[in-house]
Amino acid sequence: GEGRAYNGLGNAYGSLGQYREAITHHEKDLSIVKEIGDKEGEGTANGNLGAAYQSLGEYQKAIEHYEKALSIAKEIGRKGLPMGTSGTRIDPLASIRRSSHTKRNTR
Repeated sequence: GEGRAYNGLGNAYGSLGQYREAITHHEKDLSIVKEIGDKEGEGTANGNLGAAYQSLGEYQKAIEHYEKALSIAKEIGRKGLPMGTSGTRIDPLASIRRSSHTKRNTR
């Protein structure tokens, strides 16, 4: 449907490095999945927003979205790491932890 199309567009723009445009589409997706009560879609949209904000270096916003995705995963009983849109298992917070660790060690 429409939300899935926005999700795909957001992922495509993210792949092009156009993260602000990706965020715009993922926010539209999030709005739709909330409206129809699709909790898993809401978790995915928040995960995608987290990834886009992380790519922009906006780590606090990334963490907020990843935490929402985690909360939803717990709520719907989805165990393990979130699924990336490509079907690969990802640990979104791991790269943030590595990034902040690297920044601390290079100062």
